[in-house]
Amino acid sequence: MDMTGRNGIAFHLRARRYRSRAESAVSSTRSLLLALLVGVVLCGCAGLPKWQAQRTVTPEMVAEVLVEPGTWSPDLKPAEVPAIPVREHLRPCCAFGTHLQASFGPIPIPIFTIANVKGIDDLGPHKYDAGAFTLKGSSRSNAFTSEKNGLIYTCRGGFIDTAHVRDYADWTTFWATTIARVSETGATIELPKEGGSRRVIVRPVPAQLIKRYGLRRTAIGLAQWLAFQLSLWHEIATAYGYASIEIYPEYVSAFSPEDIYSNLLGIKIAGGMLMQTGSVATDSLYDQNMTTWLRTALQYLGPVSAEAGTSAMRLVDGLWWDSKARLPNPRLVLRRNLDAGDAIKPWQVSQAQHSPAMTAFVDKECGGSERPVILHRRRSARGIKFSDVLILEIDVSVPDPFPFPRQGSTQITQEDFPAVIESVRARVVGLLGPGADRPDHAGE
Repeated sequence: MDMTGRNGIAFHLRARRYRSRAESAVSSTRSLLLALLVGVVLCGCAGLPKWQAQRTVTPEMVAEVLVEPGTWSPDLKPAEVPAIPVREHLRPCCAFGTHLQASFGPIPIPIFTIANVKGIDDLGPHKYDAGAFTLKGSSRSNAFTSEKNGLIYTCRGGFIDTAHVRDYADWTTFWATTIARVSETGATIELPKEGGSRRVIVRPVPAQLIKRYGLRRTAIGLAQWLAFQLSLWHEIATAYGYASIEIYPEYVSAFSPEDIYSNLLGIKIAGGMLMQTGSVATDSLYDQNMTTWLRTALQYLGPVSAEAGTSAMRLVDGLWWDSKARLPNPRLVLRRNLDAGDAIKPWQVSQAQHSPAMTAFVDKECGGSERPVILHRRRSARGIKFSDVLILEIDVSVPDPFPFPRQGSTQITQEDFPAVIESVRARVVGLLGPGADRPDHAGE
């Protein structure tokens, strides 16, 4: 190569410029790294929130918390608990079924289908209080699409509605931190309207509970109980005509086969996550930890692929749902799960019917056995009923005639829910026929 004359001079000048730029870039990088290091040290000294590495969530941890929250974390004091904003948004998902069609009044909406059924790898990251719209008006959140919620079939937990899981995990987190913060004084917390005005009265937490279990575990147990009551009210309200969008009724989603189990699943895994120190130190940490917990819990329950989940949904077509019906027809979902007891069992497709196709599905996708995971919940501890500490008051305002338990009063509490749910059961059977509140054909 000729390195002499004009060309050689030009080459050396270009090489010098490149070396100068490279040295400048290295110097800038060193300065940036030094600034970041100083920033980290200063942040640590100033006591600002620290971004922590994600903890590993193991199947053993999930197995433990689906039974009862663990005890692997030290306790906390009320002043140390972060203030988390109340939930205001709704995650709209998912009508039971697959490749659903819709109508607006009597008019079918052409070229519109909702697949609904997903695989575990289709899910997006969690975001606290995400939703497509809000209880107070239009929402600017786009997490409805980023979370990519849907129905996932699991061999051990049946269909799981991930939007419901996320909603009630968020509620559990809000209430655990709120109850811990006001545990000494009590408080009345007003909530966004949903089927009427809602408020929660938190009484001072009995000292014997905190002495026995610690504040952290006590607040989590109370929060889990309360989150479940809120989930029941949502199902009741939609059964009596409440709708997130007034012009589009949601009767079809009230007490859907997967709802209550999905709600309690979110409540349980949030309880396990909250037992870990620092899991909700910042919103980003909470979102990261919930993403991990959700995925690990679903893996524990034995998820199938989206294609297999769609096949499972097809196996109960005409039994649990009707593919010929269109949204929002309440007859699209033919069976409703109103089980609000202390042991919530999943509805698994093999309960719907015995057939060669069902046997082949269970053999192929679930190894021949579905081994259901039953979720248990508690109403009391050390002889103290949680309803003595927390009261959910609702001034009911729904479109349909409501079975108010006290003449002249439109207010109910969670103590009235069992009687109201029995009224819902009568409506379900009246609309869909005998046995519509069961997964099988027994009792029809």
